[in-house]
Amino acid sequence: METKNILKSLMALAIIGGPVLVTSCSDDDDNDKAKAVVVSFEDQKLNEDGFWMGEENGTGVTDGWGGTTYTCSYAEKDLSFKTSYTTSSYGMSFMGFGISNRTATEFSPANLTVDQFNNVTGKAHSGKQFAVVYGQDATLSVSNATGVTVKGFFFTNASYLVNSVENGDSYSKKFEAGDYLKVTVTADNGKSVDFYPADYRSGVKVVKDWTWLDLSSLGTVKSLTFTFDGTDKGEWGLNTPVYVCIDDLTYVSE
Repeated sequence: METKNILKSLMALAIIGGPVLVTSCSDDDDNDKAKAVVVSFEDQKLNEDGFWMGEENGTGVTDGWGGTTYTCSYAEKDLSFKTSYTTSSYGMSFMGFGISNRTATEFSPANLTVDQFNNVTGKAHSGKQFAVVYGQDATLSVSNATGVTVKGFFFTNASYLVNSVENGDSYSKKFEAGDYLKVTVTADNGKSVDFYPADYRSGVKVVKDWTWLDLSSLGTVKSLTFTFDGTDKGEWGLNTPVYVCIDDLTYVSE
């Protein structure tokens, strides 16, 4: 009887004063929406070729091979993405997180410095810029002392990786049945999530669009580290290029 009376009252109000909008929400829902943060890598200034791999700062550290390495980082919201930038007589290189807005999708070994910042979609997931993760143990850290809960990010393949697994190159073989490249994202709390940019274990699967990776199972974190593993290995570790592109990393502050 009580429910019928409420419905009758709402109907009467609609007739007298126009449409009535009935909504249901909780304070928790509102708080979660308010705290959600998206890191889209749009804040970094890029060079004329459309990428950033770090820069010279301070004195740097010499490596004994004629190179000097500088520790750099890209910071956005509560997160800091570490990059090691090296200059030498052979050119420039980096390890960690680079940033790109390049729209080219091809890869040429003769143009490695630039083409390593291409992804197979030719665009960011949103906006114009995306991050390129390169090398073992690329790490992002949280400046918020209480940590954050990372919901996930979108990822796709670097053009270099796709060219390598589909065609082979001077360093790595063309993938065959059973081959794979795995990326593991490990939190400082010990929890981890695996994903596969290229997986030939059951059919052929090479990621060629922006794909969501759910990291909510990691819980509260203060850092995340990216490591690579796969089937094409040699004396010095993986032969397959250890690259992956990410965008729109989403987290909730604690």
